[in-house]
Amino acid sequence: MGLKGMKKFNIGAFCAAATIVLANFPVKAATIPTELDPHAQAEQAAAKQAADAMKLQGQVVSESKDIGVLSPDIKSTQLPLNKVEIVPKITAYKPRLIVALSGGGCKAIGQIGVLRSLEEHHIKIDGIVGTSMGATIGGLYAAGVPLDDIEEMFLSGRLQRHMFKGVGPRVAAMPFDPLCRAVGIKAKGGWATGKSFEKYLAKDGMLPAHFSDLKIPFACVATNLMEGKSDVLATGDLRRAIVASNCIPIVCRPIQINGHLYVDGGIKANLPSTLARGMHPDILLAALADAPIKPQPKEHFDHKRAVLGRVVDIMLANADRSQVASSDILIYPDVDGIEYLTTNADVLRKGIASGKAAMDAVIDKLETRMVAKKQ
Repeated sequence: MGLKGMKKFNIGAFCAAATIVLANFPVKAATIPTELDPHAQAEQAAAKQAADAMKLQGQVVSESKDIGVLSPDIKSTQLPLNKVEIVPKITAYKPRLIVALSGGGCKAIGQIGVLRSLEEHHIKIDGIVGTSMGATIGGLYAAGVPLDDIEEMFLSGRLQRHMFKGVGPRVAAMPFDPLCRAVGIKAKGGWATGKSFEKYLAKDGMLPAHFSDLKIPFACVATNLMEGKSDVLATGDLRRAIVASNCIPIVCRPIQINGHLYVDGGIKANLPSTLARGMHPDILLAALADAPIKPQPKEHFDHKRAVLGRVVDIMLANADRSQVASSDILIYPDVDGIEYLTTNADVLRKGIASGKAAMDAVIDKLETRMVAKKQ
């Protein structure tokens, strides 16, 4: 029983109901400690190594962050025989760009277009923080997976199917739940275990096992079900952390990490802009996949799916309003008409194109900010 066979059982409805219940949990904002940021550690190590080299030559090296990292350079054409002169070279300071990617199910597909635009304009990303589907896209990109490959995962429907594998048979068995409980068989908090999704992410080494193996510093956000707060996961098992960030309550079983149970990060921090500040950005770029809240006629809400979908849209938009203020630049692709869960390739392509167009429209603004930060 695949996605087509699940039409009667609406995952979006379950997600909406669970979101309404869990959104009232108290939340304690978490940040990413500097010691967990590989990029910052690399910069500090390079600066110290260069400083030590300069001091060996009796030179004084400035520790000001405004001049960037000092690196030695050998001027071979000016050297006498048997002598090497180390001359300090000041590399241009590059503003630190951190990208925050929101959740939103397949509505987040526009983030592929955002990243593609940044690539085409040769803008380097220094760190990514993602929630839910934004964690999936961000994690894959941070691992060095080409955007064409990430796009194909969605267009083929493989990623969506692995994410919810096992839900269909368990839904079909729902009429027998009383009998199962009577003999001691329990659902354990959800139908999908996340194991298939985790194996898919590990297939052919697509996603490394640990955060430390990524090419771009990355962190994902998940909701700590036991403590009712948002946690930033930035160390340890990368694949399991991404599965936890995408764990839709009731549909998926909570994921256990270090003795804690985690569910979808979008419940408390759908757009992780405030949390992304823990990566110490000079510029924070946020990509938001919320559906626009447009007026609808009363006939539109004649069925439960429309009512619950609207409730989720309103709640996410309200929760993300404060996060928008924490962003330096906000990308808001048009995701109207894209379902939270879909394998329609034409619809997904439009979403990707919308994300690229939205990023292209503000690329000059981003470049201007980066120049200003250099100065």
